[in-house]
Amino acid sequence: LLGGLVTFTTYQPFSDICKAEGIASLYGVYYLTGTPWYEDIFGTFSKSGRKFVRDKLDLGRGLATTPNLHVGSGDQDGDGTKAFVQTSTGEIREISQDNLPVDDYKTGRSRWRQCN
Repeated sequence: LLGGLVTFTTYQPFSDICKAEGIASLYGVYYLTGTPWYEDIFGTFSKSGRKFVRDKLDLGRGLATTPNLHVGSGDQDGDGTKAFVQTSTGEIREISQDNLPVDDYKTGRSRWRQCN
């Protein structure tokens, strides 16, 4: 969970038992509803003349690892939030996650007050 977006991978084996691999996907859904965020995270698609946002990104054949999230510097040079996922082929995919639901997320050191 980062910036109001829950990011996770799934794996769906092929229904044909003779095929060894399945398909991996990366999902990004809003943490309060479990539905796609209304702004573009993984791209858009059109259906019947209407535009929809994608809630998942296909990662291809094989099992993929749990995504690792990187906040970046947050500047305007494209060094923002990214998800890194390793596929079964060993390839590490870098996926930008712009337009997160929560803008004021922070990472790093925090402090707390000890209660006695």
